Amino acid sequence: MNSRFVALLLAISLVAALAFAPGAGADGRKHGRHDSHRDTFRLTLLHNNDGESKLATGDSLPGYGGAARFATVLERLRDAADGRTSGHHGGKRDDDDDDDDRGRRGDDDDDDDDRGHRDKSRATVLVSSGDNFLAGLAILAGFESGPPWPDATVANLLDYDAMTIGNHEFDFGQARLAEYIQGVDRDIPFITANLGFDDTIPELRRLVRKGRIVPSVVVKRGGSKIGIIGLTTPDISSISSPGNVEIRADLAEVVNAQVRRLERKDVNKIIVSAHLQGIAADEALIPMVRGVDIWIAGGGDDLLANPDDTLIPGQSAVGPYPKPVADRDGRNVLVVSTAGEYRYVGQLTVDFSRWGRVVGVDDARSGPVRVSGTATDPDFAPEDPLVKALAVDPVAAFSAGLASQPVGTTEVTLTRTLGAVNDPIRRRESGYGNLVADSFLWKAQQLAAADPQVDEPQVAISNGGGIRADIPAGPINKALTFGALPFFNQIVVMEDIGCEQFRQLLERGYSGLPAITGQFANLAGLRVEVDPAQPVQVVSAAPAPVTIVTPGQRVRNLWLNNGTPQNTADDTQLVAGGTVVPGCAPVDLATVDFTARDGDRYPFTAQGLTTFTSVGALYNQALEDYIMAPASAGGLGGVVTSAQYAMVPTGVRRITIAGD
Repeated sequence: MNSRFVALLLAISLVAALAFAPGAGADGRKHGRHDSHRDTFRLTLLHNNDGESKLATGDSLPGYGGAARFATVLERLRDAADGRTSGHHGGKRDDDDDDDDRGRRGDDDDDDDDRGHRDKSRATVLVSSGDNFLAGLAILAGFESGPPWPDATVANLLDYDAMTIGNHEFDFGQARLAEYIQGVDRDIPFITANLGFDDTIPELRRLVRKGRIVPSVVVKRGGSKIGIIGLTTPDISSISSPGNVEIRADLAEVVNAQVRRLERKDVNKIIVSAHLQGIAADEALIPMVRGVDIWIAGGGDDLLANPDDTLIPGQSAVGPYPKPVADRDGRNVLVVSTAGEYRYVGQLTVDFSRWGRVVGVDDARSGPVRVSGTATDPDFAPEDPLVKALAVDPVAAFSAGLASQPVGTTEVTLTRTLGAVNDPIRRRESGYGNLVADSFLWKAQQLAAADPQVDEPQVAISNGGGIRADIPAGPINKALTFGALPFFNQIVVMEDIGCEQFRQLLERGYSGLPAITGQFANLAGLRVEVDPAQPVQVVSAAPAPVTIVTPGQRVRNLWLNNGTPQNTADDTQLVAGGTVVPGCAPVDLATVDFTARDGDRYPFTAQGLTTFTSVGALYNQALEDYIMAPASAGGLGGVVTSAQYAMVPTGVRRITIAGD
C-alpha cells in the first residue's frame, strides 16, 4: 500500500477518534482536542479571598494570619506542588482580551529552568477571589505614600495569576480603584466578566484597553491552558460606590458566554473565581452553568474544610473541601472557599484527563492550610522578610504615628460583636451604635448652626455596616477611630423629610431582622418600636435602581426625643400603631453620603429625596470631635462613660424590638 495513503488513513482515523472521544459530544461540554500527550495533568490551585488589608499577624485574630506569614506558607505549598528545588513559579499567561496583548507575561514553557526544576506534568496557579483591600490604616497609608499601596505591594510579591474585583475595591470610587491597579504589576490581570467600563469611566477604561482588567484570563503551564473567569457581586451598586459602572446580574449567561469563548481557544480546564458575598449565592448559580471544573466562592468568609484539616482554634467549617455541586449538565463542579484576611491558603490539587475532565482529587494535598504566627504551633510560619519590610512595616509605622495622637478615653470596650453570633451594631441597639449616631447628630448640628443655608437636624441614622473595628477600653487615639470608621464617608444633612418617607427609611433599616445586616439603623434623637412579625419592606434587587416594591409595616411607634433620651415626657410621637400621626411635621436628618445616595438600598431617591448638603466633616472626624469636645459644647469632655454608652443599654431604649 502507498505510504502516503497509509498516512492519510491514519490521520483520518485519529480525527475520528478525537471527534467521538469521551467529553466531545454534541453538547460541547468539553473539546475533543487535548492540550498535551500526557494521560493526566495535575493542577494545584492555590487561592485566597477577602484579604481586606489585614496585613499584620493579629490584625484579624491574635497569633494567626498576616500577609508576610501567608507568603511563607504560600511558597512552601508552591515548592511542594511544583516539585521545585527553589525559586518562584513561572509560566505564560494570555489575557482574554482580543484587542490588546500587552497584559501577557512570562516566558515560553521551555524556559522554566531559570526558576528551578519543574515537573511539567503538573502546575500551580494562584488566584484571589476579591476584596483585595479594605478601608483602614493600610489604605490611608497608601493614600499618603501614593502607588503602589501596601496591598498592591503584597499582590506583587505573592505573584498572583489572577485577581477578581470584589465589592470593597469600589469603596473609594473608580479613580482610587484605578490607582490601586496601577500599583500592581502589569502582568497580573484583574478579572470580572459581569462589569462594564465605557468611555465615561476614563481611568478604568484605560486599564481595560491595556488588558489590565479583563473578563477572563488564560494561564499556560507546561503545554496546558487553564481558563479563569471572574465574577463580581451585582450588589456593589448598593454596598459600595461603583458609580456608573455597568453591572450585569444575569451571571449564568455571563459565565456560559465566557466558557464558550475559552473553549473556542482550546481551553478545557476552567475555573470561576467569584465574589458573590456568600457561598449560598454560588451554590444557587452553579446549576445554571456548564463547562466549569472548579469554582472559588469569595466574599462570604466561608470556611470549607475536612475533619483532618488543622484549623485556627475556635473556627469550624461550613462544609467539606472541596464541595461538589452539580452543574446544568449534572457534572460536579468543585467548590472551594476559605476564611479571609490571610488566615488560610486554600489548596486544591486535582488531576485532569487529557480531555479536560477532573478524574481525581488528591485529598492529602487539598484543603485550607492555616497561617500560624504562634510559635508553639507545629506549622508556625516565619514572616517573609521582603513582604514584612515593604508592606507590613510601613503600615505599622504609619499606624504608630496616628496612635501618638490622643482623642480621649473610653470606660467601656466598644465592640462590634458580643458573643459568638450576635453583632449588636447590625442587629440591635448598642452603646457603640448609639455613640456613633450621636456623633453624627452632634457634628451636623454644630456645623449647620454656623451655616444659615442648612437646617439643624433633629435626628441621625448610622448604618451598622459603616462601623468596622472595635475600640478597647482605655485610651483612644486617631488610629483607633480611623480603624473603627475607615471609609471616607461625609456627614450630610437632608432636610424636610416627610414622616411617611422617614418611616419607610427606617423600615429599610429594620428589614433584615432578625438577621445581621449592614443596613441596620442605629439612631440618635429618636425612639422606635419595631415588630419583626409585621410585613417587611421589600425593595428592588440590585443592580436595579432602588424602588419600594412593598412598603413595610414593622415600625409601629416612633418618637422624637425632644428632651434627654431618658426623659420621654415631652417626646413628640411621629408614628402610632404603624400609622403616621396626623399633622406630623417633616424632620431633618443627619447621616453619611453613602446612605443618602441609596447605599444599603435605603429608598431615598425612590421617594424623591435627592438633595442633601455636606457639612464638611468625615464621619471618623465627627466621632473624634464629639469625644474631645467639652461638655459645655455638647461633647463628651474626652471620656466615653459606661453610664452613657454601656454596650447593653439600660433604661429607656432607643430601639425596642418585639420578641427580642
